[in-house]
Amino acid sequence: VFRERGIRADINDGYAGQAAGRVDLEPTAGGLALATLGDSLITVSSGLPGVVNWLTYILGGLSVENPGLLRYQVYQGATAYPSGVLVSGGVTGDPHAVSAFDRLFVTYPTATGYGVQAFEAGRTAGTLSLLAAWSDGGTPGTEPTLVVAENGERLYLFLWSKLTRDVSVREITPSLTGGFALGPVSPIPVRSLTPVGGAWNSHLNRIVLVSAEAATRYQRRMQLSYLNSGDLGWYVESAQWVGEYVFKTLTRPTVLFDGRPSAGATGQTIVYNLSEQRNAALTLSYVHRMTQTSAGPVWRS
Repeated sequence: VFRERGIRADINDGYAGQAAGRVDLEPTAGGLALATLGDSLITVSSGLPGVVNWLTYILGGLSVENPGLLRYQVYQGATAYPSGVLVSGGVTGDPHAVSAFDRLFVTYPTATGYGVQAFEAGRTAGTLSLLAAWSDGGTPGTEPTLVVAENGERLYLFLWSKLTRDVSVREITPSLTGGFALGPVSPIPVRSLTPVGGAWNSHLNRIVLVSAEAATRYQRRMQLSYLNSGDLGWYVESAQWVGEYVFKTLTRPTVLFDGRPSAGATGQTIVYNLSEQRNAALTLSYVHRMTQTSAGPVWRS
């Protein structure tokens, strides 16, 4: 862990891997989102107004009590361009970002709801240009997550309520002028103790949504749901636990689907999450990989 202090680790397992060149990201006050736009990698991070001493900053992220802003930085190959301000204030939680319709979509929570913005590459290298912005002011406690579906043809905004634990969804439709429209809010029969994560399974043609169990004695255990929609609305076709053990999550899980030939005939669903040990003294990050077989799903964590 570069440039960090006071880190203690109990390393009792390991796997071999190859790492490419190292790129130092700018410090962030909370969660970090990664997305691509054309041939560029974009980071969207939480920031604070004014000068921040990152060596002494100890808050766990942005919140209603600790609001901030969003910054971005563009990477092209080995070039890291200077960072810029993406959203100047009012952000109360972690951002989420995806690339869709040749644009960068960014969403984030606010004190009264959530915001969604669309960007394109700016005329100056390493910059972004705002195309359209939308904000909701009537749903405090909402944490938004973007999911690109149907092989890039559709974009959905999943909304998790911290107050009710319910999950709902809105479709984002782009316009020819660079703007976008949000469809009606549709409920989903999923409840969660954390914001949800999702991805498009291109082999099954279904959205994969990962939530944190809210009802049973295994609270916060991650559950993977395959979503579909019909005349009566959205529904869960099937669901399964993530991992072979009681893996719980403290924050929004990151969900990816690898449909490349190297991932096998059925592809792999990959879930990243932050968890805690039973004594709550340590937080650990996990990677879970799931492959479908004739005997059912096989998880490797």
